[in-house]
Amino acid sequence: MLIKMGELLKRCLTLDDVYAVFAQYGGDFFPQCGGGLYVMNEETELTELVTQWGIGLPNEAVFALDDCKAVREHLPSACALSEDQIACEHVRMTMQPEGFKPYLCIPLSHQNEVLGLLHFQFDREEDVKNCETLALVLADLLSLVVINLRLREQLEMQTVKDPLTGLFNRRYLLETINRNIFHPERKEYPVSVIMIDIDRFRSINDEYGFAAGDQVLKAVGEFIKGHIRGSDIACRYGGEEFVIILPGLPLEPAVKRLESLREDIKSLKVDFDGKSLPELTFSQGLAIFPQNGGNMIETLRLAGVALRRAKQQGYDNYSIAD
Repeated sequence: MLIKMGELLKRCLTLDDVYAVFAQYGGDFFPQCGGGLYVMNEETELTELVTQWGIGLPNEAVFALDDCKAVREHLPSACALSEDQIACEHVRMTMQPEGFKPYLCIPLSHQNEVLGLLHFQFDREEDVKNCETLALVLADLLSLVVINLRLREQLEMQTVKDPLTGLFNRRYLLETINRNIFHPERKEYPVSVIMIDIDRFRSINDEYGFAAGDQVLKAVGEFIKGHIRGSDIACRYGGEEFVIILPGLPLEPAVKRLESLREDIKSLKVDFDGKSLPELTFSQGLAIFPQNGGNMIETLRLAGVALRRAKQQGYDNYSIAD
């Protein structure tokens, strides 16, 4: 059974897949107890129950990993056979109405980084030690699978995200977006493409330095993230140029988005080295698929042509592809 679960874990593509596999086998491995897998939420730095088996654990229970004795004291495991032995605050906080149950905690860790916690509750004291060896083996296996998936996710993000702005990069735009959104057969489904250039960006680099320019790019990246819908895709196209893909948005509402971006960027304040940098403005070009090009490359090209026309007309302007 351990080999079979290991094979399934190797095929997991996401952490949710891992949790589902462990939920399937947890009760088989430990029929004499109930338990759950807690993992660290990196945003809150608290643990969350992601899967459980057997007797119920409180789903709403969240706690800091340091509330567990095993984590706090860097131990491979921690257990208590009676209530007066409780050394894990998270157990005391979540004790069920029926009272204390013997428990066992096994941290999931990798190179001194704690990834989560396996927690077991028993009806009989003698079952605790009987389960500990297998629980330690499973914790090691889970730790390796979790850390490998995290590393894979980080590498994938590095290949599709611009590290400076956090937006998608040009490669993602030209490969993934082109394949998934711009379908030649979907002629009735408009996709608006906005190409943006930060006006006078080179003068900021020249006067304040490249670090100040990077600060502006970061700020603009955050600004764009805050001005798109959940279905929109924002990319850093290169240098100070950005592209926003707006699936399902025809010309008129797309123009309103252009105007909103043009006005709102002026209120963005960027400070660097104790100084306020100059007010930012955008030049923008708009093209619509499939009216302006039968594929993404052509639509992007026409959005670029419209952008250059807007810049020729003066800063803080936009133009629409013919």
